[in-house]
Amino acid sequence: MNIRGRGIVDSSGHIRISMDSVPSSREYLVERIRVWTSSTTETYFALYEETEDPGNVLDCSDTGNDDIGLEEPAIRVASGVSVIGLWTGASLTDSNGDPTRAVLTLQVREQRA
Repeated sequence: MNIRGRGIVDSSGHIRISMDSVPSSREYLVERIRVWTSSTTETYFALYEETEDPGNVLDCSDTGNDDIGLEEPAIRVASGVSVIGLWTGASLTDSNGDPTRAVLTLQVREQRA
């Protein structure tokens, strides 16, 4: 199953995408993370559990456009927990002069908690 979120740059060059919490009595096993941004500058991407704290980083990429296939075991996200995708260093506009956008796609397996 794919879960997708979209976001737009803020004035500090960050793009935040907060995904819905995992449904009760379920957990997600994240098998692949796909990230894309229209930024004209190089960005950094991090996926966090619940809060943007260094101790909560689930995975990261030195580029804002990446396809991260995860080795087993997949990243486990527990029931009631949400994840946040954060890009830093994004340009305020893309090559067309529009606000910079981003897409986060998580490929997950859902199972009972």
